[in-house]
Amino acid sequence: MQSRDSRTLDLVSVLIFIGAALVAILSSCATVPSPVEFDTATLHGMVYDDEHNPVQWASVSIAGREPVYTDIDGRFAVPKVARGVVAIEVGADGFAPHTGEFLFANRTQVLYLRLHSGRSFVRQAIGALDSGDGETAVHLAGKALMVLPGDPEVRFIAALASYRAGHLAMAQTHLSSFPEACGYEAVRLLRADLVAGVATDLEVE
Repeated sequence: MQSRDSRTLDLVSVLIFIGAALVAILSSCATVPSPVEFDTATLHGMVYDDEHNPVQWASVSIAGREPVYTDIDGRFAVPKVARGVVAIEVGADGFAPHTGEFLFANRTQVLYLRLHSGRSFVRQAIGALDSGDGETAVHLAGKALMVLPGDPEVRFIAALASYRAGHLAMAQTHLSSFPEACGYEAVRLLRADLVAGVATDLEVE
């Protein structure tokens, strides 16, 4: 049978253990910050394209600050971003720039941003031409030209879309970027149609 002193010692040991455990729990709770209660935090995000592929080396600027750049997986991190509505600008070669605002209200949130490539606008413009929607093709070709202004394929698609939509002067302007002795058969056919004023169903590949 344990003595009174021994039982007292065991009780004191248990109380000390319980007290230490409570201190550890309370200390742990105190060191875990609330995800929605913060002044500034690091913003994490990812930039991807129309086909959900990561866009590497895209520039990401928050609230007019110096930009950070995405890594090979399209990911980025911006430190010390203030809680609240934040302005953002994203850009990358071959893509239309993105400008907008978002609410940064949780330090754990991840921002996903999609950029539209010039090639995606070209594909959509060709699809609109195939379906007979010349005006939509003109609009999409115009977007592609803003991203890829020196691309001859884009210039020809813009000319063809303008022609199909009945904007003959605009079509001629686009074709003027090609030399008179241009070796592209499609360009020569479209020029002939513009001169003759006769619509020809040109193949777009």
